[in-house]
Amino acid sequence: MSFAITAAVVSVGTAAYSISSSRKLAKKQDALGREEAAMEKDVTAERVRQIGREESMMREETVAATAASGVKIGSQSTLEVLAEQKAEFARERAITEKVGASRAAAALGNASLRSQTTKYQGYSAAASGLTNAFSLLHMRFG
Repeated sequence: MSFAITAAVVSVGTAAYSISSSRKLAKKQDALGREEAAMEKDVTAERVRQIGREESMMREETVAATAASGVKIGSQSTLEVLAEQKAEFARERAITEKVGASRAAAALGNASLRSQTTKYQGYSAAASGLTNAFSLLHMRFG
């Protein structure tokens, strides 16, 4: 077998390997993105849970301080303070959930971009290898 044919066969093999490798790596990148998104969701859920605990503790402290000061627990001022606290904690929970969802979506989006880039690089390398193979064959037989 001549050098040109051997080189062309190697170029075609390299092209096939480039495509196969890039697809495998792209799948791994997608999987890592899903894992990162899941972790972001877990972190967000834990933070929301902590906010709920903080809200409960603050409510108990407010009620205890109000009772210790001699103010009636059901008074308008006490209920207003508790309502403000509840609204503030609800805002904090909503922001935390929104940021967490955004981070999870970004993780998936970034993984998808990396995956597509990897695939295209593999296809580009394959196209280059095939072009090289055809060029070598053309030089030999053309």
